[in-house]
Amino acid sequence: MTPPETTRTDALALGRALNGAKRYDDAVQALDAAVARDPTAAAFAARGFAYNGKKQYARALEDLDTAIRLDPGCADAFNNRGYAFNGLGDRDRAIAALTQAIRLDPGLADAFNGRGFAWMAKGEPSRAIADLDQAIRLDPGFASAFHNRGHAWLAAGQPARAIADFDEAIRLAPDYTAAIAARDAARLA
Repeated sequence: MTPPETTRTDALALGRALNGAKRYDDAVQALDAAVARDPTAAAFAARGFAYNGKKQYARALEDLDTAIRLDPGCADAFNNRGYAFNGLGDRDRAIAALTQAIRLDPGLADAFNGRGFAWMAKGEPSRAIADLDQAIRLDPGFASAFHNRGHAWLAAGQPARAIADFDEAIRLAPDYTAAIAARDAARLA
């Protein structure tokens, strides 16, 4: 028989792996088991991530708020909370949550990417570019950050730089259809 601690750890690890594979329904199921066995901030934050992936942002926020109550220093929970608010279109709350994630973990490239996306959506491309530059410095292989920065460069009136970033996103992730479409549109502009 497997000890309960190993089972909980395995359920959390499985849920995170399923999140990474974008199998969010399966991730929720695994993370339900992790939460039932040991309701930690990490388990709630991972399940919140899965709900974000399913675009169930209100449900994600419930889990992420619980994670933050359990561990106010959980950068992943604030990061995922920022993504939920971005999904709901609440850019100010997204920026606030992502700023807190960055305060807690200044090396969290994903938080800079999410905050850059929020600044872009608010019509502030220079702030977006600054955050996306940092995301790329932290993770030079971050295709989404190049894609988002490409959009920011377009908004800043610099289509050549936008195309270069879209090209890099595509080099890093050859099947990145949103980057391919954005590059093609930028070439026509």
